[in-house]
Amino acid sequence: MMSKEKSEKEPQEVRITEAPEISDEDLRALFADLIELEKSGTLDVAVTAIKKMDELLQYLFQEPALYRLLAVLLDGSLGAARQLSAEDVINLKATISEVGGCVAKNAGVDKLKSAKPLGLGGLMKAMGDPDVQKGIGITIELLRAIGKCTSAQSK
Repeated sequence: MMSKEKSEKEPQEVRITEAPEISDEDLRALFADLIELEKSGTLDVAVTAIKKMDELLQYLFQEPALYRLLAVLLDGSLGAARQLSAEDVINLKATISEVGGCVAKNAGVDKLKSAKPLGLGGLMKAMGDPDVQKGIGITIELLRAIGKCTSAQSK
């Protein structure tokens, strides 16, 4: 009998005994959709979600607050996703991967927990650090984008 680990790592062959009739046009459309999902990074997320669905559902039903939070986040994310093109999604994925990975490597939980409060003098001293200057510049651009979005919504 194969172990669970081995069966998850190696794809198993599936035989369809009674295959439905599928036209060449339908197959082309299916592959075009799959290629678009792959390009946008959505296919990887969907496959991972499907593989982890049982584990995820079991966990979510044990934590009702987390379940409600996830529902709100998912609903909001779907609303945001409707406003994005495939190129926007690809750029967003790359941005999150790059920035998120870098932040995770450089600002671990221990570093964040050990951060000390800064007064005006400490802030002025920190401003001499090029990384702090760059971070503030990025933060300003994010704030500008948020302001632009909220200004457009209020009109």
